Amino acid sequence: MSNLIPLNKSPKYLAKMSDALAQINDSFASGIEVGKDFLAKLSIKGGKFSIPVDGEREIIRNGTGKKAKPAMDVNVVVMAARDGLSKAYYDVDYDPDDPAGPVCQSDGGVIPDPRSSDIQCVSCTVCDFNKFGSGKGKGKACTDRKELVVALMVDDELATDDDENIIVYNLSIPPTSLKNWKTFIKSVTELNAPVPAVVTAVSQCGEDSYPEIDFEAVGYVPEDVLKQILARVGEDDVQDFLETEDISADADADEPAPKKLAPKKAKKAKPPVEVVEDEVETIIEEIAEEATVVDDDDEEDGDLDLEWEDDDE
Repeated sequence: MSNLIPLNKSPKYLAKMSDALAQINDSFASGIEVGKDFLAKLSIKGGKFSIPVDGEREIIRNGTGKKAKPAMDVNVVVMAARDGLSKAYYDVDYDPDDPAGPVCQSDGGVIPDPRSSDIQCVSCTVCDFNKFGSGKGKGKACTDRKELVVALMVDDELATDDDENIIVYNLSIPPTSLKNWKTFIKSVTELNAPVPAVVTAVSQCGEDSYPEIDFEAVGYVPEDVLKQILARVGEDDVQDFLETEDISADADADEPAPKKLAPKKAKKAKPPVEVVEDEVETIIEEIAEEATVVDDDDEEDGDLDLEWEDDDE
């Protein structure tokens, strides 16, 4: 018998929770308008869901046996999200046979990770590769992703290890799915529920080379399960993953400067100012009026000295 609570029956425990819990959803949506590998990946590569098992990627399938087809959707509980968007810049095109890592990346989309092999700019905000149109078409050369912490649901129960601890994974939302994610957050907020209180169906809806995922709330978790989820979020491995780079108002002097931009168009020279002859004569007369002729003892030599009047006298 399923322990899930239908979405048309809002649990009583949600009404007892403070507004602060409902505001959890803000962090899930923040940054939408790479990072640390502390957590195992729930991968969507190749249009298939997979998780690491004994050091190998294992595709999640519908059922058991060799004939079981890859699952096109999985149920998870989205437990937490890293603030903002993570960013990754690759200096070569993606090659599925020989994938290269990013040369510059940021966990929180504010400043580059100092471990990046080729930092492109001091700040992600002013980086040219973070601008729309810098990549293919209207996209960015530096890709945005939303990093989630999720737990898998197996037979309507949270997947746990041998010690009954909730197993957590990192699900990275690609740029093609950020709009879907934001729509999902809006729908959950309209239920007046925090994201960790609902079971989320994540489904594949893109091409193998360009994966896209969608999200749908399919039920509420029981109150005791939500308490377990929130307690698990507070543990070190999750908190380490959620932590982003420190934000410093002052960049160090030895920080790398932004990559050289394309030369700007030279400004047109202003036309020379035309001086009318009458204006020149007027200026000379004004100067003469402010000067006083002072007789010198050598007047007979025809020498004259001009002194400016002191305005203070």
